[in-house]
Amino acid sequence: DVITCNAAISACEKGVQWQRSLDLLLDMQERRVAMDIVVCSAAISACEKGGRWKEALSVFSQMQRRRLRPSVVPFNAAISACQKGVQWQDSLDLFYALEQHRLKPDTISFNAAISACGDAKRWQESLDMFRDMHQRRTAADVNTCTVVMSACVDGGPWQQALRVLPEMHQMRIAPSAFTYNAGLSACESSDRWQDACAFWEMVRNSRVEQDATNYNAAIVACRTGKQWQRSLELLSEMEREALDPGIIGYSAAISVCDHSGQWQRALAMLAHMRLRNKDPSEISYNSALTACDRCDKWQATLSILAEMRQRQLE
Repeated sequence: DVITCNAAISACEKGVQWQRSLDLLLDMQERRVAMDIVVCSAAISACEKGGRWKEALSVFSQMQRRRLRPSVVPFNAAISACQKGVQWQDSLDLFYALEQHRLKPDTISFNAAISACGDAKRWQESLDMFRDMHQRRTAADVNTCTVVMSACVDGGPWQQALRVLPEMHQMRIAPSAFTYNAGLSACESSDRWQDACAFWEMVRNSRVEQDATNYNAAIVACRTGKQWQRSLELLSEMEREALDPGIIGYSAAISVCDHSGQWQRALAMLAHMRLRNKDPSEISYNSALTACDRCDKWQATLSILAEMRQRQLE
C-alpha cells in the first residue's frame, strides 16, 4: 500500500538509492497505488542526493501532471538537484514557480537558487536574490552570505564581496572559515595585497578557527606585493599550528618567491617540501624554474630540470 511504499522510498532517499526509488515509483504506477506528495518528495530528494537532476525534474513533472498539491519540500529538492547539475536557469524557474503555487520560499529555497547562480558564475543574479531575500524578510544564514561572496569573487565586483561582511554583522550572522576565505580570495583576485594583509589580521583576531585554505589564500595574496617574507612567515605559522599547507600552500609560497626575485628561497622551499615528505608538483618546479631563469641562474635551472626528468615531470 501507499504507506509501505512511502517507507521504502524514504529509505532509498536516506541511502541515496536514486535508481531504486525510481523503480519503486514505477512499480507503484503499475500496481495503481496512488502516489502522494510525500512519495514524490522522497524520490526527488533521492535523485538530488545522487546528483541526478534530470531524473529529479522528471519526478517533479509527474507530480505536477497528477495535480498533487505541492509543498515547499519537493520544490527545494528539485532546485537543489538543478543546482548540483549546474542548471541555474532551471533552478530559478522552479524558485519563481513557488509563488505560482502560493508557496513561500524559505532559507533552503533561497540558498539552493543562489548557489545555482553562484556555481554558474551568475553573480548579478546571486546578488539580486540576496537582496530579494532581505526584502522578503527571509532569514539568511552563513551559507547564504558565503555563496554570495564567492559568486562575486568568481565573476563579479570584488568590492561587493567584502560589503557582504558588514551586512552579516547587521544580521548577527557569524562568519565561518569559508566566509573569510571568500573575502581573502576577493582581495587576492583584485591584486590588492595590502587589503588582503589587513583582512588577514581581522581574520586572525576573529574567534573562528582558521584552516589551511585560509592560510593558503593569504599566501597567494602576498604574490602581487612581492611579500615573500610574509608568505614564509604564514607558512611557518601553519606548521606551528599543525596545519598541513599541502602542495597548494608550498607551491604558492614558491610562486611568491619567484615573483619577488628570491630564487634561493624558492630552491630552499623545494628542499623544505622534500623534508616534509611532500613531493613537489609540476607547478612547484615550474615556479622555481622561473625564479632561477629571472636571475640567470642557469646551473640551478639545469639542476631542477634534471630532478624533474628523474621524477618524469618534464
